[in-house]
Amino acid sequence: MIRSCALTPSTPNVTSTPKTATPSVITPDEETKQILAGKDTQADLQKFDKDTKALLEELNSLNQGILNTKQTNVEGTVNVSQLRIQSVGRQARLRS
Repeated sequence: MIRSCALTPSTPNVTSTPKTATPSVITPDEETKQILAGKDTQADLQKFDKDTKALLEELNSLNQGILNTKQTNVEGTVNVSQLRIQSVGRQARLRS
């Protein structure tokens, strides 16, 4: 026995009753905090971008120092203390 079933969309019985909406009140201090939070996030991203670029430049410089040292030094050793001193000096200049 095959039953046929008609599919009809069921719509709930919705009655619109006017409700008194209470607007969310944001005090100026809270609004300022929200705005500043967005700006701080952007500033943090910009600082992170600058720091990342500085680190990449630092790595490139250290790699170049290693390559130069390997080319001029038969043993292939690197004067790490000198490279670190150069690195610290660059970081100080980049942060100022």
